[in-house]
Amino acid sequence: MKKVILSSLVALSTLLGPFNVYAAEKFNYEEFIDDVKIECDENQITIKWSEVPDAVAYSVYHGDSELYNGTNDSFVHNDLESGKPYNYTLMAVNSDEEVIAKIILSTKTIEPKKKTLRSIDSSSDFPVNNVNVATISNGEFIKFDWNDVPNVEHFEVVKNGTIVDNISESEFSDELDGGKEKVVYEFRGKIPVNEQEKEIRLSKIEKNISEQGNESVKTEDLLYDYVSIIKVVDKKKLKSLANLSNNEVDNVKLRYTTFIGDKYVENPVPYALRLTGEDWEEEVEYFGGDNRDFAVSHSRFRTQVNIEADFTDELLDIDKDVNRTTMYDKNKNLIKTARASSSGVKLDKNVVNQDEMDFRLNHSVGIPYLEDSLEFTPPEIDYRMDGEIFREDGSYRFDGWHDGAPSHELYISFDNGPYEEVFTHDLYDFFYLFEVTPKHYFDISN
Repeated sequence: MKKVILSSLVALSTLLGPFNVYAAEKFNYEEFIDDVKIECDENQITIKWSEVPDAVAYSVYHGDSELYNGTNDSFVHNDLESGKPYNYTLMAVNSDEEVIAKIILSTKTIEPKKKTLRSIDSSSDFPVNNVNVATISNGEFIKFDWNDVPNVEHFEVVKNGTIVDNISESEFSDELDGGKEKVVYEFRGKIPVNEQEKEIRLSKIEKNISEQGNESVKTEDLLYDYVSIIKVVDKKKLKSLANLSNNEVDNVKLRYTTFIGDKYVENPVPYALRLTGEDWEEEVEYFGGDNRDFAVSHSRFRTQVNIEADFTDELLDIDKDVNRTTMYDKNKNLIKTARASSSGVKLDKNVVNQDEMDFRLNHSVGIPYLEDSLEFTPPEIDYRMDGEIFREDGSYRFDGWHDGAPSHELYISFDNGPYEEVFTHDLYDFFYLFEVTPKHYFDISN
C-alpha cells in the first residue's frame, strides 16, 4: 500500500463526494462489514477494519469533523464521555482521490459503574442493563454486534414483526431491502432462572394454578425470564451515508400504552376469593377489553403515558391516563364501571438540559376490583422504563421490563412529526400479571 495521506481539505470533500460507483459495485461490502470490529470502553472507542483493495488511505469522521486520515487499518478515539452514543463514517480512498468504500458505524461508550437511576440494578437482576449494540452499514447491508447476555443460548430474530432467523451468536447481518424506511429489528431470547428461584417459582406456580384453575399456562414457560434487544434502523439516513453533526432535534414525544386486545376477558379470580369482596363482585364473570389491535392513536386502552422532552426550553413533562374498567356478569350484562388510580405512575428526572434527557418511568396500576378484600389483591399492570434521549441526531436508548399482560406498545415522535413504532408486545397470558411469573426485559436504541 502506498504511504499517501490526503490533506484534510481533500478528505472533507470525499465525505459527500466524489464517489466511484463502479469501484463500489465491485467491492464486496458484505465481507468488509462483517470484518469490522468495534471495541468500547468508558472513555474510548476502537475501530478495526480489513484492508480495502486499491485503497491508499482511510479517513474516519465524527459528524463533519475528521478524526483520522492515514494508512492504518484501525483507529482509537480517546477522551470520550462515558455512556454516550457516537456515530462515525469510515472511508477508503484510492490514488485518484476517489472514495471506493464508505460505511457508517454507530455505537456508544460504556457507562461507569456508579449509582444512578440506570445502574441501580445489578446485572443479575437486570440482564440487559449493560447491553451495547453496535451497527455497521453501507446503506445496503447492515451488521448488528452486541455483547453477550449471560445465559441466553439463542435469539429469535424479528424484522418488522416477522420472524426471519434464529441465531446462537450475539451478532446478525442482513440486507436492507425495500419496504419501510424505518426497520425495527428485535432479537428475542430467554434466560433460565437459577435453582433457588426455580424452586420458589415452582411452589408458587402450583399454588396459584390451583387457586385460579388456569391450566393453559405451561409451567416450563414460567421458569424463564425473557429479553428483547431492539434496534430501530433509519434506512434513509444510512443510504445517504452523510454523517453530519448538525442533525439536532428540538422536541421528542413518547407514547407508552397498555391495552387488552379482546372485547371481553374472563375473570381469572377464583369464585371462592370473589366472595371475600362486596356482593356485586362475586357476580363478575368478565372484564371489558379494548377490542383492538396495535395502534399509535386510539381512545380504547387500559393505561397510556405520554412523555414530552423539549430541549429548547429544558422541559420534561408527563401526561398519564387510566381508562375505566368495565365488569360484566355471565350474560355479559354490565354490572359496574370504575377507574383505577394513576398514582402509581411516576416520572423521576435525572438529567434535563438542552443536550440530554435522562429519566425513569415507573408504572403500577391495578384494577378497581376486590379492593376491600383482606384475602386477595388482584395484580397490577407493572412496567419500568429508563430513558436517555440526546438532542444530537435524536439518538435514544430505553431499557426496562414489563409484565406479560396485557399488550404493551411504545411509539416515538421527533419535532412534532408522525409517531413511529418502537415496539409492540402482544399479550402472553393474564397469568403473567402475578408476582411469580416472568418479566420481559428490553433494551431499545436507534
